[in-house]
Amino acid sequence: MQHSVRFCWHRRETDKLTVGRFFVGKEEVLMLLFSSVFMLSMQMGCRRKPDIKDPEVAELLLQRCGERMQVEFPASTRVLGFAEGTQLQSWVYFLKIEVDGKDLQSLIDNSPFAGKGFLRVSQLSTGPEKWWNDHESVKNLASQQITLQPRGSGWLTILIDLDNQENNLVYLEFSGKPIQFR
Repeated sequence: MQHSVRFCWHRRETDKLTVGRFFVGKEEVLMLLFSSVFMLSMQMGCRRKPDIKDPEVAELLLQRCGERMQVEFPASTRVLGFAEGTQLQSWVYFLKIEVDGKDLQSLIDNSPFAGKGFLRVSQLSTGPEKWWNDHESVKNLASQQITLQPRGSGWLTILIDLDNQENNLVYLEFSGKPIQFR
């Protein structure tokens, strides 16, 4: 069974566009197209790609993300991936780090996740980059999501790969106000 939608301009007294059984004026069509393009651009956002292999850039990235995410990163933290973009009216940041096993508890204790319970999940949430979407090798995760204080500061999700106890992979997703990197 085929489904189709027909678009036909009628140049009669109403000058309406026929969409199936509904009639929409030219102004509404233009507004709908403009709104769709605007919403699509907001979802895609603009993304910067900082050189995370540069130690100074990685240190600044951890400092600024730590301030906004309310996380104090241990000295053993290594940045493996970073992406940013906009989603509707919020900024979204994806940060993948590696932390020595001995420092994982320190990371949790010096974050909004201190004293919170974690859920076990079997897959990552979908992210913007290939390095985030490692669904094949990451199967055993601890997860938690919280609203940051003061209220309205954003929300933060943490995913911790539990399969490698020596060097833990930690995925942090922050949504809220923009992070200033200058």
